Amino acid sequence: MTTTIDDRRQEILALEPRLLESAQALTGDAQRAKTLVAQTLKIAQAQDYGAAETSGAQVWVFRLLRQRLHSVERDRDVRRHRSAAVTELGHIQKRGELAQAAEPQAPSDTL
Repeated sequence: MTTTIDDRRQEILALEPRLLESAQALTGDAQRAKTLVAQTLKIAQAQDYGAAETSGAQVWVFRLLRQRLHSVERDRDVRRHRSAAVTELGHIQKRGELAQAAEPQAPSDTL
């Protein structure tokens, strides 16, 4: 039996309540879960359905959900580390400026 694209989309959309439940369990945050599910459904509807043919739409979409969650968390961690590095660099520069300002100035030779 051949599944049409519209049938596949309906099958994917029917998974939304279960995806939301799973996303809430994974994130612990209802708003993040809703965003994650919306992104996952958008990706699932836009991607090739060939992968879903072999494993079934349900397995495929839940795998997309987990991959999207890990991607979002990884991006958040990268941004957090970059922000910390920029902040530390700012502190180092500020300490250098303060140390330079605190150094006694050599008297200038004026004739």
